[in-house]
Amino acid sequence: MVSPQIRSDSPSGAEQLREYLAELPVLPTLVSKLVCLDMSRPSAYDEVVAIAEEDPTFAVRILSLANSAAFAPVQVIENIPQAVARIGAWRLTEMVSSMAVMDVFAPRDDSARDLWAHSVETAIGARSFASALPGVDRQAAYLFGLVHDLGRSVYLRAEAVAPELFRGMTSPILGRDQLSSRGGLVTTRELALLGFDHAEVGAQAAEVIGLTPNLVELIRHHHDELAQERDLLAAVQLADTLSVHVAHGQLDPYDPDPAAIARCYPESWVQAGVQPLEPERLAELLPRIFSQARTLVDGLSS
Repeated sequence: MVSPQIRSDSPSGAEQLREYLAELPVLPTLVSKLVCLDMSRPSAYDEVVAIAEEDPTFAVRILSLANSAAFAPVQVIENIPQAVARIGAWRLTEMVSSMAVMDVFAPRDDSARDLWAHSVETAIGARSFASALPGVDRQAAYLFGLVHDLGRSVYLRAEAVAPELFRGMTSPILGRDQLSSRGGLVTTRELALLGFDHAEVGAQAAEVIGLTPNLVELIRHHHDELAQERDLLAAVQLADTLSVHVAHGQLDPYDPDPAAIARCYPESWVQAGVQPLEPERLAELLPRIFSQARTLVDGLSS
């Protein structure tokens, strides 16, 4: 499954990745149903309730989430309709998708939890940016942002199973997007050492767990420039880069510098000479994005 163009002295690494990918479970069908819903329809609330009630395990987790400190209910939430009303149909759809993906790639250590937080930050950021980009679906942006780095999760899990997989290079270092001179993200380290990168591995993981062919291709090219889905890709690339800059200490999400934000614009925008989202507007959005991400990560971890 993994590209055969790898360095000649590490065949076991590619084989380990193949074995791990083959063992990934398929996402629950309720996730596919939820992400296909039209949340603008008046019936969306009832449809979310019906789908959530189909899966007892998720129903229990949804009730637990609705009763958590993150939502501070005045009284105990006792059923799914109350939970959906408390959390909100749109937000619950995002949370159920997040829980399902987290179950497949369960964070087992600090590196994996940091990666999970990055994925949530990217998802919430992409959803927020999609609102300002005509024709970009907010729900599609959220899901793409959530799963864009599945390949890095595969690296982490494979290393846990076989510590010598990358011959002394820890997977967090190998899988960490590098900042280019302009401030964008590149994967040259992985390509040089392995012959493939986490985008390719992530696309194969997405295929195994049952994501749509379109999403598989978006994950495969989430560091590239595409003619199709250009604005959706740009929304995720922007959110991804902002999150990485925050993690590297180059951007304060609660007091962001517009000049630092400008270094994070996707290459497609730079080449076209456009800024659909001005740095000053992004500076206003970032505190809320990172606060929401922290609330979601804490809620799903409790």
